[in-house]
Amino acid sequence: MQPSESNADVGPLVGTLAAIGDTSLANKYIVAFRDGPGDPSLRASQLVQAHQGALRFVFRSAVRGFSGQFSPAAIAAIAKLPDVQYVEPLSRFVQSDPGSANDAFFNLDIIDQPTPTPNGLYIWDQDGTGVTAYIVDSGLNAALTVFGGRAQTVADFTGQGGGWGVDCANHGTSVGALVGGAIYGVARNVQIRGIRALDCSGSGSSDWIVAALDWVNAHGVKPAVVNMSFGGSKSTAINDAVQRLENSGFRTISAAGNNNADAGNFSPSSANTTFTVGNALYGGGSLSRNPDSNFGAWVNIWAAGQNAVTVDNTGGLRGFGGTSGAAPQVAGWAAIYLSSDPSVPKSTLARYASSNSKVSVPGPNGGPFLYTRLQFVSWINEANAQVPAGSPFTFTSTQLKGTGPYTYNWTRNGSEVVCGNSSTCTLTAPGSPLNSDVIKLTTQDAAGHVFSDTQWLVATCSDGGSSC
Repeated sequence: MQPSESNADVGPLVGTLAAIGDTSLANKYIVAFRDGPGDPSLRASQLVQAHQGALRFVFRSAVRGFSGQFSPAAIAAIAKLPDVQYVEPLSRFVQSDPGSANDAFFNLDIIDQPTPTPNGLYIWDQDGTGVTAYIVDSGLNAALTVFGGRAQTVADFTGQGGGWGVDCANHGTSVGALVGGAIYGVARNVQIRGIRALDCSGSGSSDWIVAALDWVNAHGVKPAVVNMSFGGSKSTAINDAVQRLENSGFRTISAAGNNNADAGNFSPSSANTTFTVGNALYGGGSLSRNPDSNFGAWVNIWAAGQNAVTVDNTGGLRGFGGTSGAAPQVAGWAAIYLSSDPSVPKSTLARYASSNSKVSVPGPNGGPFLYTRLQFVSWINEANAQVPAGSPFTFTSTQLKGTGPYTYNWTRNGSEVVCGNSSTCTLTAPGSPLNSDVIKLTTQDAAGHVFSDTQWLVATCSDGGSSC
């Protein structure tokens, strides 16, 4: 049984609804305090009073600080205070989809197979039992039958019309159903929790987003995934909040965005601990990057988001769009993984997703495509090690989703067998700087599954550099 959650104490929500619901962002800021003891609400109240400001939110968990309205002179003075880490003007964040259209029910059909060829089936290894998915979005119509009584709305930080927590933007409900709805969802027994941080136009201020993440960090039930199918300009406060959630054990999933640009220029996709998802197009048996999808080193995985089939806020069938449709499929997969390994860190989850992927979105701006089946994977932990020429180095390995005992076979430069049947391998780097060896580990589990990984052992100068 899932632990209960309460809406009575939303913590960060302060002030009047009129103030919180004001969508004009002029002269409004997030003020982040340096880490320290005590509740930041007292210090926030002192600064608001001293500088004749207006308080919006107090953040106690994911970020320590507050948001409020101040004159330019006042915020300049606040920024210079020793206990203030930074101030950041509020910015606008929007749902990460360019539109939607009806289409065939294909998106789940191609993520459970080694090659993206529809066969009319979606097969899963786990169903998300015991995991909670927090949908930070435009609200959630939790009463829809597609959620099977597993959904609740737990917080609303917009103060906007449409009713408390109601998905009047017709976005969050579709996202939640892709994560864990019956028929259309990836993880069909996950608990769904809606948190409204976008208004009826699908837009929200950055402090609404931070307040929502702050609520999750303070009140969320783990193991959990947090889906963020929205984006905006790069925000230190939002990235800090995402970092704090990850450090607290929440796995965060972010839409890469639909700007045809580097995802590292936006938030939350640029948070260095989040799992960022790009949008792939499928057609004629092949994959390609959707021309609108953001890309780059920050994108960890790709999924077929364009025209992904889900429900709207009335329960009717719809095709969803953009990275907003791709991210929740990965969030559902993450919930499936957490069902079997509740404490998996993001770094392991991301590397498993990449290693387990059987096909990639091609091109320099592509990458691994989501494969949802939990299959045996083995990898060398140290990626392309660089050590002084002639020095020893020990490679270690990780095995996931296999059945032990394991058999290990290490080779160097394709043919030389080294280290024997061991999960670790100590080798000497080449004797001349800038030379390198190719190190390959092939592992077989007790069930006969085989997986290989290759890394480099690069010799550097004696001082560790590349110029001797």
